[in-house]
Parts: sequence; structure tokens; C-alpha cells
Amino acid sequence: MTNYNIHNKQDELNYLIQQLKTFAVMHSVPMFLTCAVENNDDETVYRTDALSPTATNRILKDNKFTDLINVMNGASTYYISENTDQILDAMKSFSENESEEYSEFTSLVVDEDDFYSEE
Repeated sequence: MTNYNIHNKQDELNYLIQQLKTFAVMHSVPMFLTCAVENNDDETVYRTDALSPTATNRILKDNKFTDLINVMNGASTYYISENTDQILDAMKSFSENESEEYSEFTSLVVDEDDFYSEE
């Protein structure tokens, strides 16, 4: 692990991000940017900025902006291993056997890239 802190470079970073956002606005380009601005024994601090597809009047075929923003806000994602089908079958079986009062706790999202995240 490398400890560093670039908070003394905030003005330069802000300028560069503003330049990128200006370009994105001028050309209606959705953007998502994350920089790790500090790393130490206790935490990693991120600086995230975005210009959403909605803000740029763009409709994307594969809009990942919500996923990216959710991850930066603390949502977790997990890679499903080789036995994906067995895991999903077990979860489906569990869900079918649970009473309705617990059914709200069994939802998850699975996409075609074999990734899932708990909602």
C-alpha cells in the first residue's frame, strides 16, 4: 500500500476536471470521473464527478452511470464464480420456500456479464 495525499493539488485537479466537464458540456458527452486523492492506513478518499446522460440529453444503449454512481456511494458488487447456475438455483429455491415476510430480502440483480450486486 502507498500512502499519499494530493489535497495540496486541489486547485490543479479542480481546473482539469472543469476543463473536462466544459468539453463534455460543449459536445454533449456524458462523463464519469473518479480519482483517489488520498490513501492512508485508515482510508482511501475519492473525488468523483459526473455529467449524466440526462444532463447531456443523451440516451445510451448501455447506460452504466447509475451503477458507477451507486458503487461510489457504497453499493457492493461481487463476481459470481464458475458455479453460477448452482448458486442462482439455490437462491431461487430458498426464495420460493421463504414466507412472504422475508421475501423482500432475497432480491439481487444479475446481468449478462455474470456480475451481480445486492440491492
